Amino acid sequence: MTVTTAYANFNCSRRLQTDRTLFILLIILTFLFIKPVSAQGQVKEEPYEISVVLNVPEMGGVDIPAVIKGLQVYLPITDIFDFLKIKNSPSPDYDSISGFFITQDAKFLVDRTVNKIYFRDKTFELTSDDLIRTETNLYLKSTFFGQIFGLDCSFSFRNISVTLKTKLELPAIREMRQEQMRKNIRNLQGEIKADTTIPRHYPFFHLGMFDWAIISNQQVNGPTDTRVSLSLGSVLAGGEADVSFNYYNTNAFTEKNLFYNWRFANNDFHVFRQISAGKFGAQSISSVYAPVIGMQITNTPTSFRRSFGSYRLSDHTEPGWIVELYINNVIVNYQKADASGFFSFDVPLVYGNSDIMLRFYGPWGEERSRMQKLSIPYTFLPPHKLEYSVNGGIVDDPILNTRFGRAVVNYGVTRRLTVGGGYEYLSSLPSGNSIPFLTFSLNPVSTLLVSAEYDHNVRWKGVVDFTTRSNLQISVLYLRYVPKQKAINNSSLEERKFVLSCPVHFRKFTPFVRFTFDQNVFPGTTATFTELLLSGGFSVISANLSTFGSFTGNSENYFYNTLSVSWRLPWTFVFTPEAQYNYIQNKIVYLKIQLEKRFLANAYFTGLFDQNFPQKATSIQIGFRYDFSFAQASVSAKKYSDIFTFGQNISGDVIFDNKSRYVGAKNRVTVGKSGISLLPFLDLNNNGKYDKGEPRVPGLNVHLDGGRIEFDDHDTIIRIFDLESYTNYFIRLDKNNFDNVAWQIPKTIISVATDPNMLKMIEVPVVIAGEVTGIVYLREKKSVTGLGRIIMNFYHADSRKAAQVLTEDDGYFSYLGLLPGAYYACVDSGQLARMKMNAVPQKIPFMIHSIIEGDIADSLNFVLTKNRQDTTSLQSGKPTGVEVFVPAEKTIIRKPEEPAINSTTTLQKPAQAPVLKDTGTRLAIQVGAFIKQYSAELLQNRLSKFGKPVNIVQEDGLYKVRVSGFAKRKEAFLFIARLKAEGFPEAYIVRQNSGK
Repeated sequence: MTVTTAYANFNCSRRLQTDRTLFILLIILTFLFIKPVSAQGQVKEEPYEISVVLNVPEMGGVDIPAVIKGLQVYLPITDIFDFLKIKNSPSPDYDSISGFFITQDAKFLVDRTVNKIYFRDKTFELTSDDLIRTETNLYLKSTFFGQIFGLDCSFSFRNISVTLKTKLELPAIREMRQEQMRKNIRNLQGEIKADTTIPRHYPFFHLGMFDWAIISNQQVNGPTDTRVSLSLGSVLAGGEADVSFNYYNTNAFTEKNLFYNWRFANNDFHVFRQISAGKFGAQSISSVYAPVIGMQITNTPTSFRRSFGSYRLSDHTEPGWIVELYINNVIVNYQKADASGFFSFDVPLVYGNSDIMLRFYGPWGEERSRMQKLSIPYTFLPPHKLEYSVNGGIVDDPILNTRFGRAVVNYGVTRRLTVGGGYEYLSSLPSGNSIPFLTFSLNPVSTLLVSAEYDHNVRWKGVVDFTTRSNLQISVLYLRYVPKQKAINNSSLEERKFVLSCPVHFRKFTPFVRFTFDQNVFPGTTATFTELLLSGGFSVISANLSTFGSFTGNSENYFYNTLSVSWRLPWTFVFTPEAQYNYIQNKIVYLKIQLEKRFLANAYFTGLFDQNFPQKATSIQIGFRYDFSFAQASVSAKKYSDIFTFGQNISGDVIFDNKSRYVGAKNRVTVGKSGISLLPFLDLNNNGKYDKGEPRVPGLNVHLDGGRIEFDDHDTIIRIFDLESYTNYFIRLDKNNFDNVAWQIPKTIISVATDPNMLKMIEVPVVIAGEVTGIVYLREKKSVTGLGRIIMNFYHADSRKAAQVLTEDDGYFSYLGLLPGAYYACVDSGQLARMKMNAVPQKIPFMIHSIIEGDIADSLNFVLTKNRQDTTSLQSGKPTGVEVFVPAEKTIIRKPEEPAINSTTTLQKPAQAPVLKDTGTRLAIQVGAFIKQYSAELLQNRLSKFGKPVNIVQEDGLYKVRVSGFAKRKEAFLFIARLKAEGFPEAYIVRQNSGK
């Protein structure tokens, strides 16, 4: 198997697809016109090996062999499983293949000797025509990959490609996601270096995003509740400007239904890097429940500082929801909540204030982007760095008209110690409206984190986190409140919390265990809460068992168990039962059963049954959701006791981009987010800017950690959506799908600072690279031979070094990647001195012209001689070509170990047939070599369209296809460039005797 491309977006060249289509049509036409070989006049179907492209969504594509027999396609088991990273071991003679599928308990065996497949304790009977064995592969009919393993393979005769789709999380896809998260963490640590950086832009005004949602619920013989949400994202005076409002049909519209905020960020302003005005959620010691209308100023940058440790975070959400973890607006991890909704993250800590955000994706439209911000009790700064934050305004509560203000300063004393302090003001506090406070964060060793805070006349706070090498984490929290304080709406005198958590390793699964002890001390009583949680999964089942106890001195105690199980059934059903057992009452008090089903790719059905036994309340609900490309829509019906309720929900987004004249409707929330538009173009004048008349270039591959990539075939612009604002993203560019190999991208890694509420246009210049070729010879006495491993240097006309390359074993050298301009080539002087040799000539000047197809400078030939040898005769004349030095029979161009390109290795012995002779021209281009003459004739027919003589020569047991009729080497090199552009990348020059 030869891997050609494995990218997030794999697109075959149209010319390559056309060539493969013609190849298959030639095979079919040959079968139609072949003479009958049996007495009954029937044509025997013979299998033929070809090369196809295997496309896997989210992974990319790869070239693999395949077998066509009649109208059936057979695929290689080992090649496909290796690409998907599925464990498999073929027998030496490829009579059987064994391994396990994704998990170790899902063992399989493909046995050709008995024509059976054993998988998951099941036996699948095959016929003798379902498996084909060769000396290097075992092929299985493509339909069985879907029927047995859930890998649906569809073959396209037009594109000569196989598309593999599955709803399973394959090991290769899981590794790609994990690698993406590791790259994001390396991004936090500053380990990625970019070739070029695109800074932020600050337009005065730009209208970019528009979100909308309509939610309605109707109760039979009851009220109807309708909510309409509208959000507008724009850029005003260089800053992000967001406005949104919510309308409820049951309430009058007030100022509280309106949200507005303006935020300006510039990391180059060291005094104040971020300024925001409008409504914002205040981070405060006091209990402030409403947003604050005012202003915030800070010198904290929006960029990241190095990650140095981790902090374990665990919480609950709805069962089966996807939870994404963001640190300062960059996703670093994701997890699916278990059957009870429990999830846990090890949060990487970064220098400065960590803005931790969780984003939840559930089954219904209005909940798919719910966000939750959390506070991490540790703040670390680099040594001798100072950061401040000042904010203030009026709390959005017209009754109290409360004024609020807060100022914080943090200073990094050492790499492991940061101290801070500040002042908070709240005018509505009856017991003193001023709260000065002090903090410190300490990391004495890599496994220990300590934090403390003193809030004057309010509380003391201490946090300790310790992690062992076995990943056991112990967290201790202690809070002591000043008696009768009024700043925090809490009557506790003390809060004590102890959490012990760790993964437990077993042979086939790794559950997560967490024990929590909470104690609140109140005047006259103490309340204690304990929880023991065990969460894990095995095969297609995930489960959560939690034991909860509540013990107070003045009220009834509670002690119960909750068991939740999620079971993935066949046909994409998910069955989730949940039950709660009360030990005090000695009975089951709660039962819930949920069934989910996914249809096609965008449709979802949910059924829910809920029974509360103490309240004698029964709830039944069914719902259906469909994700359109422009919106998400859902409907539901619910019966609770004798009350019937119906609900509808639809939401979407509209994106505007004036520069590319783009208006698009999406089904996700985008206000406050960013996007990127990539415009690849052919830079004809090499100025790095897109000028009028320069053609756009299709076929650019893009790799990005995050976002959604969309390709527009109409205008060749690549758009990336759902990016976080004020974040530096690394974009990796790849030109492997360009129609011309001479088209190159000088800077392949771009660091882009995203702008809020807009698609940032980035022009990607594609330069036309030239190729330089030649040969280095060694003259000894009367013989001249090619000399390998000689260093060739290429310099600009002003003596700046441009490139370097080594010669092949036969002395041939080639380098593709020189921009248009004047150059000269020479043999490395240091190597010549060590070898005690001279080069004739010492240097050869050449030009690379700006030609769309790419220019080639060839015949740059050098002759090396020993120092003691007389080189007068050589210096008197300039070497003109290989005819002076090389015998006609010798090949002077690099010969690959396997010269066959687009070849077909048949399953039969080569047929004996007369060999066609060439035209007598000594200079030719070899395009392919085959075992069977019939395959060579197919390639000969494909090459006939170029208008050159195409011959087949038998040599070394192979049928070699050669194109002749070239009088000069430059003409041959130009023809090779044309062949490469047409899908023959391995064509190379050979020499042959006249009339051979």
